[in-house]
Amino acid sequence: MILERHLLEPFTADNIPPFPCPTCGASLVKREKGLNCNQSSEARVHYEIDCDYESCFGIFVLRLLCSQTSCKESVDCVGNYCVNQDERPTGEPYWTNVLTPLFFNPTILIFSLPKHFPEPIRKPLLESFSLFWSNPSASGNSLRIALEALMDNQRVNKSARNKAGKRFHRKLHDRIVEFAGKNSDIGDKLLALKWLGNSGSHEKGLKPEDLVTGLKLMEYAIEELFEKRSRNLAATAKRINRRKGPVSNIRSRAARSARSGLR
Repeated sequence: MILERHLLEPFTADNIPPFPCPTCGASLVKREKGLNCNQSSEARVHYEIDCDYESCFGIFVLRLLCSQTSCKESVDCVGNYCVNQDERPTGEPYWTNVLTPLFFNPTILIFSLPKHFPEPIRKPLLESFSLFWSNPSASGNSLRIALEALMDNQRVNKSARNKAGKRFHRKLHDRIVEFAGKNSDIGDKLLALKWLGNSGSHEKGLKPEDLVTGLKLMEYAIEELFEKRSRNLAATAKRINRRKGPVSNIRSRAARSARSGLR
């Protein structure tokens, strides 16, 4: 997952966070002359009166490129900028554009998704990633939709019959509680995620830092359900304990044997 400070804090064109390429996952870098800042008309008036750099603000477009030469995917970042004074290592002051992103096109992945990942979950997750900077509450709503799709994927019934035999749509809360009965660790985290998603629909909305927490919870659930990360790590630990040492040499010998068998 992208580091929390990179998600929440503004940056400068000279110190761009290692945002991941949406195609291969390598870090994005700024293109040569890739930053274009357009001062707002309001800021232009203030500057003409006060000649004050700190009154400068507007919209920026930052053109990025994948650092992997075999990929070279292009990504544009659009957002708001303002001008702040900074200090060089020598102590000399200078003015710099501080960038606060609103969206990336194409959308970058806030956390990586498994290679063969169900599209009904992937689609709302990508929408959540896309809206993260511009509309955290809408991003939280998309995250909640992804949670519904995750329950579908885990075959938790979305409908049931009441005492009269009439079928009704089950609440997401009840579906997660049912899932938690089989997997309490992930279920508890998904229930917390549901409460955060609900907040996105309320008047006060969802704060970006709370949305980061929700994305971390979803990332954990996806890793456990689709990549079995804890189970695989536990199995590796058992093999190391059994051998009282590394198991990498076992894989190396097995690979050599497999290659020699193909000759």
